[in-house]
Amino acid sequence: MKRVLRPLHGCFLALFGSGAAPLKPRFFCLQYTSTTTVNLWLSTLKPRFFCLQGLTCLFYSKKIELLITKRNIFILFLFFYYFFETFAHSCKGLVLCSLFLLVGFGYAQTNTYTKWTNLAFQANGKTNATEILGDYLHFYHLSWEGVRIQSFVVSWQRTNTVFVLKFLPQKSQKTIVFVHGYLDHVGNYGAFYEFFLAQGYTIVAMDLPGHGLSSGLRTGIEDFSEYAEALESVLQRVDVPQRFVAMGFSTGCSVWIEYLHNHRREKRIEKLVLVSPLVRLVNWNMALMGYNILGGILTEVPRSQNKTTSDKDFLDFIYNKDPLQEKKVHLSWLRAARNWHERVILYPSFGTFPVLMVQGREDSVVDWKYNLPVLQRLFPSLEVKLYPGNHHLLMERNRLEIYQDILSFLEGI
Repeated sequence: MKRVLRPLHGCFLALFGSGAAPLKPRFFCLQYTSTTTVNLWLSTLKPRFFCLQGLTCLFYSKKIELLITKRNIFILFLFFYYFFETFAHSCKGLVLCSLFLLVGFGYAQTNTYTKWTNLAFQANGKTNATEILGDYLHFYHLSWEGVRIQSFVVSWQRTNTVFVLKFLPQKSQKTIVFVHGYLDHVGNYGAFYEFFLAQGYTIVAMDLPGHGLSSGLRTGIEDFSEYAEALESVLQRVDVPQRFVAMGFSTGCSVWIEYLHNHRREKRIEKLVLVSPLVRLVNWNMALMGYNILGGILTEVPRSQNKTTSDKDFLDFIYNKDPLQEKKVHLSWLRAARNWHERVILYPSFGTFPVLMVQGREDSVVDWKYNLPVLQRLFPSLEVKLYPGNHHLLMERNRLEIYQDILSFLEGI
């Protein structure tokens, strides 16, 4: 065993350095990008501190918090070997134990996603998916008395699938087709669904490709037109009325604009609601500069935990508890957003039909002051409502006021 591991040990030291420091803090730190945070409780570790170049590790005396992805397993294996070889007496047993734990960590990462995806296929097209998808629906608080729920797995581009939820109240008047924003999924909008279901609206909501339970490159896309293609597949294969209300949030608004551009002759959309619409991001030039520097080196970067709403409970849930929230941003999305921005500012007007823009004044994600003139040119009859709040208006503390204003627009009040 040592004959095999010692050369790897040497490589590890050459890459990261030993850097043992005679410091006495209670902790030592390891941060790594991942999809799941795994908490491992140990009672026998003594407080240690050392610094590894390229790795910063935080170890509590009784708790190790590891962020693990598949690509990190090799490095983490070497790290565990180095740690146990240096500080432990029984290296062989502890290395075997660490390997066992790493296998368990990798399984835990994908278990929830795989389980819910398999259940989604089982519930595909059934009259009522509540029983099959009960665990998923309960976790995201998506079950209400008197509301029937259907789910669909819609194919697009031959090998890809899109997950769709359809909520049907007892007495349905109209249908809202909703498209969420980037780094999000349909499970996070329960309060929004509940409000409009109570008003008699059927809701059809899809996970964008690479998000939630849909397949595709996680958080990445080659072009926004692919989002529009996926949306078109949903409208064709899910029972949606000929006339419906279209609603999008952030990137979801871009998807609707791209769809409208590609289907100008169709008149299916009765009204359009754009919530915090994306044309370009804030600090756009800096974002492009960063992409030009990193795009040729990296494919993804860690996701930052921005305070996109004043609702701290919602932020805590999506950043710390939601297993379908990704912890990384694929840089292909930024390239696609750049290309789409260059196209959309040249799109001809869509003519006059009812469109509402709902926007927070303190939005820290989209550059709404730049976006507004572009949208007013595309939609000459655009009605604009500004609110105190950040980007995620549908989950702001004043969301009931926003929901009511959207309802008034839909009802023509």
